[in-house]
Amino acid sequence: MLINLDIKNLIIVQHLVLDFKSKMTILSGETGAGKSILIDALSLALGEKADKMKIRHGTDRAEISASFDINQQADVQRFLIEHQLESNQECILRRVLVRKGRARAYINNSPVTQALLRELSLLLVNIHGQHAHQSLLSHQHQRLLLDRWGKHQNTVKQVSGAFQQWQYHQKKLTQLINDEKEQKSRLDLLQFQQQELQQFSPKKDEYATLNQEQKQLASAEQLLDAAQSSIQYLYEGDHPAQQQIIQAMNQIQHLMDAYPAFKNTHELLNNALIQLEEANAELNQIQNDIVLDPQRLEQVDQRLSQLLGLAKKFYCEPDQLEDKLTQIEQQLYQIEHVDEQIQAQQQLVDETWQTYLKIAKKLTAKRQKSAQKLAKIITESMQHLSMVGGIFNIQLMRLETEKATVHGLDRVQFEVSTNLGQPLQAIEKVASGGELSRISLAIQVASAHCNQVPTLIFDEVDVGIGGGVAEIVGQLLRQLGETKQILCVTHLPQVAAQGHQHWMVKKSQDHDQITTTQIKPLNQSARIQELARMLGGVKITEQSLAHAKEMLVKSN
Repeated sequence: MLINLDIKNLIIVQHLVLDFKSKMTILSGETGAGKSILIDALSLALGEKADKMKIRHGTDRAEISASFDINQQADVQRFLIEHQLESNQECILRRVLVRKGRARAYINNSPVTQALLRELSLLLVNIHGQHAHQSLLSHQHQRLLLDRWGKHQNTVKQVSGAFQQWQYHQKKLTQLINDEKEQKSRLDLLQFQQQELQQFSPKKDEYATLNQEQKQLASAEQLLDAAQSSIQYLYEGDHPAQQQIIQAMNQIQHLMDAYPAFKNTHELLNNALIQLEEANAELNQIQNDIVLDPQRLEQVDQRLSQLLGLAKKFYCEPDQLEDKLTQIEQQLYQIEHVDEQIQAQQQLVDETWQTYLKIAKKLTAKRQKSAQKLAKIITESMQHLSMVGGIFNIQLMRLETEKATVHGLDRVQFEVSTNLGQPLQAIEKVASGGELSRISLAIQVASAHCNQVPTLIFDEVDVGIGGGVAEIVGQLLRQLGETKQILCVTHLPQVAAQGHQHWMVKKSQDHDQITTTQIKPLNQSARIQELARMLGGVKITEQSLAHAKEMLVKSN
């Protein structure tokens, strides 16, 4: 819901701040007072094309801010989150016009494109009038309105899901066909690589094992010398460690009785002798295990060299060659069986397409049924709005299957004949702004329960009507005002009397003879005066005042 509009330096407005209420607000004033300025300002804030001529004379920039309460609008909150714009309980649209430079647009103080601003505005406000920013003329909006009115949302969701499923399988099929051409051109190369790796027969962890073996073979002589030298030091040399320890043990053995501390020393030396014997046994085993095998070393070196060469060739680590062979074999299998895969995928495409067509046709049938009912209701409403003989129709145009969309197989088009005998034509081609406004009013009343846009603005919907028809228009607007926020610019007292609140637009001049526009809310007394002016012109009589009071009492 629109809660505030702040206008600075627009046309003849110097600075105007308006706080809006719910239900139906009337905006009236003398001809030329500037009633359209509010609509112009709001339209700019909603993303209409910027016109530098609307910047107030003598100033360099104009600025319009519109604040909306979006607490009950999940769709708007979702939009803000999806576009990474600040989202809370209030949404502020701001537009800045400058004489030198381009106009700028903001949503919640974040700069945005004019297109994004317009996209969001369709969720916030509908303006109905001759020069209207109105989503009603959009075929997309017409489809959404029909589906909401007919409560087709579940079927629409099913159609969307079926179409996306078909698209997924169609994309996969296209990829398979493209891959087939590319992969078959690689068939000879893959077969050669497979043969080369199969002949070499790489094993997992072979490189690490051979690398360790190569180190042992390359240093076998050095290892053998180390083992033999160690044995000499321990057992076989001129002064082996074993004999030295035995001699030390003998020296202290006969003194243990005289000096008991030697007993512990003797035990430690005995343990050392045992460990020495174990070390000697291991050294002998190592000496026996080490083999001087230059031929085997040459074989290992050659195999390692081949592993490294293949790994470099296949852009992988040596231990990954076995996995590379498996990968190549899998690619060959896919190429050799790609026709089967394409056939299976084509079957999935056909199946999902048939599923989509079945649900889309079901949606078309529902739309046709709802279209007839909704068109009848709107046509009946038009008869009461000074459009006797007018006809409203909702045309469903079947799309070619190759132009099917996620929304189904239908292009929804609102059509109207405003006078008896005239052919139906698309609503966007209706010439008269007044007629278009009244048709829009009839549509809004018929679809009020399903229209999610909370604020509707009607700019002189009463053009070309009067008397009882004007009163009906006012009643319809007031009826809408029970569930929507309605702003209505009017020159008819029958319409104005139906408002829940009433504002008057007035021009004034300051001491410098500069003209400005002011908008002020009217209390009950001032409202009677304004209705009387609208009824009787410049001269307000007791009779017109009484009539105005009667109209207010009757409307409430």
